[in-house]
Amino acid sequence: MAIELKVKRKPIKMVFVRYGGLSSVVQRGFTTKKDAKTYHSPPARNGIYAFPEHWVEFFLLGGSEYGTKNRTVKIKDAKGNVITNRHPDFEKYSGNKYMDRTDGKMWPDAKRDEDGEFSWSDYVHYLVKHVRPRKFTYDGDIWHHLGEHLSKSQLIKHSGYWVLTNMPNFKAAFKSEMKQRRKDVLRMFNSGDPKTKVKDAQFLSLNPYKFHSKDNLEVFIENIN
Repeated sequence: MAIELKVKRKPIKMVFVRYGGLSSVVQRGFTTKKDAKTYHSPPARNGIYAFPEHWVEFFLLGGSEYGTKNRTVKIKDAKGNVITNRHPDFEKYSGNKYMDRTDGKMWPDAKRDEDGEFSWSDYVHYLVKHVRPRKFTYDGDIWHHLGEHLSKSQLIKHSGYWVLTNMPNFKAAFKSEMKQRRKDVLRMFNSGDPKTKVKDAQFLSLNPYKFHSKDNLEVFIENIN
C-alpha cells in the first residue's frame, strides 16, 4: 500500500514598503456608501496602505491616507531648534540635501504688499528630509486593484475599486500586470522611429511603468500579524 506524503508548502511572501507604523489604524475615510467611494478610499475600516517594494507611487504618499508627516521630519540645529526660514542657517542648508516645506502657516508679523498679496517670507517654511520607508514581508490576504487579471473564483470579496485575495493570487496578478505594462511600453517604442525600436532581448529589462502611474499598485492590509 502506497503511503502518501503530505508536503507542507512554504507560504508565498512578498516585500512591501510603507512610511509610518505597521500597526493597523482606524481609517477615517472608510465609508459603506458606494457613491462616496473613490479609487483610493480605504476598503476596510481598519488597516494600513503600502506598496510592493521598488514600485512606490510617491505622489500618493502625500495624501491624507498615507500621511505626509510619516515620511518627512523637520530638521533641527544643534540646540534642538527647528530650522525655519528665519533661522540663520536656513539658506546654508536649503536646496542641499534638505527640502523646503510649508504647511501654510504665516508669521505673526506677516503683511500684505501693495497688491494685497503675501510674499514667500510671510509664510513659515521648514527644512525637512525624507525618512526611510519601512520594509516588511507579508503572506496573508491583501486588498489591491489588480482584480482584472484574476477570475471571479480567485476573489474573496470586493469593496469599491478594491478586491481582496490571498497572497498567491495577488502575486499572480502582479506578474500579469508587469507583463502587460511591458507590452504597452514595447508597443510604444516600436511604433515610432525604427532607430528606437526595442529588441526582444531588451523586453524584460524595460521599466513597465515608464509611462504609467503606479497608483494601481497600492495595497491595503487589514492586519499584518
